Order: sequence, then C-alpha cells, then structure tokens
Amino acid sequence: MEDTKLCIGVAVADTIKYPTVAAIVGTIFQAQYRVHFVMRAGCYVQENRTGIVEEALEKECTHIFFIDADMMFPAETANRLIAHQVPVVGANYNHRYFPRTPTVKMHDGKGNVVGYKVDDLPKDELFQCFAVGTGCCMIQADVFKHIKKPWFTVVQSSEGQLLVTEDVWFARNCFHSGVPVYCDPTIKCGHIGDFAF
Repeated sequence: MEDTKLCIGVAVADTIKYPTVAAIVGTIFQAQYRVHFVMRAGCYVQENRTGIVEEALEKECTHIFFIDADMMFPAETANRLIAHQVPVVGANYNHRYFPRTPTVKMHDGKGNVVGYKVDDLPKDELFQCFAVGTGCCMIQADVFKHIKKPWFTVVQSSEGQLLVTEDVWFARNCFHSGVPVYCDPTIKCGHIGDFAF
C-alpha cells in the first residue's frame, strides 16, 4: 500500500479535548503512510465532515480517518483500521449519556436501524454492521465517488427533534449503494464528556 495517503480529518464545534490532541499527535508519529491533516470548525458537523472529504479528494488522499474533538483512542488505531482493507470501518464507542449505548447500529436487512446493547455486539473480531459512529472511523476515499450527495446531513422532525444523525445518514447511503460498513470492536475508544463514557 505504498500509494496510501491518509487524511486525518477532525470535526470541531468549538474546542478540542487534550486527550484527543495527544491521540492525533501519536497517530501522526505512528502513521505508516503519507499524512494530510485537516481540521474543520463550525457548529454543523455535517458541513465539517463534507468539507473534510472535499479537501481530502482534492489532495488525492486514499483514506479519510475521521476524528471528533472529544475522542480518546490508541495511537495505532489508524494503522489498524487501514489494515482491514474494507471500505468503511470504525471503532465502537458509547454515546455520552447513560445508560451506556453503543454508536454502532445494526439493521433488520431492509436498512431499518435496530437497537443493540453494548453486551449484544461481538467483542473479539471485525464484524459487519449498519453504521458506526464517525467520531473514530476510517473510510476509503473512493466510497465518496460511489455514494450520492449529500454525503452527510441530519433529518429533523417538524418540531425540530433530531431523527437521523449525519453518520446514520452516511450509513444509509452506503447501504443503498452496496458499500459494506464494519466495526473493529477490539479498538478501545473513550467518548469524553465530564468523564470518558
């Protein structure tokens, strides 16, 4: 994979957590590939992610490693995710609320999201799923040439309630385009709130 060029893309709403910075620096030092770093700031995460992808494609990156500003993860995560050689793969981490709920989503075979508890998901090997949280996710850049825009968006009810997050929207695009999504549950991530969930 000598031609691999990794875009590390960080979506930031306002500030970035210290453990996230440390993990990103470690990722850059351990990267086995050429690296392009981009940070997009703004209050709309779907716009930040879209801007990261557009820059990655412009810079001819082969892979995009999405990191959110509130994640902690091992420095070798990017290398391990690329090594799977699958279109989309992420780590499993929890939402920042109780009870702890995984960001990984499964589906019923028709693309409808099915809820799972942390203990119900595989723990020791790569598995295919419907969606992974894009807060720690590796995507082959060619994926964005196969799925339609908008790549990321949110859906709200008429009352303003969030119905579909930008990462589930992306996963639906992948599902309907025949792009498989995977999770590597062996990578341990923390989602930082008042403490790491």
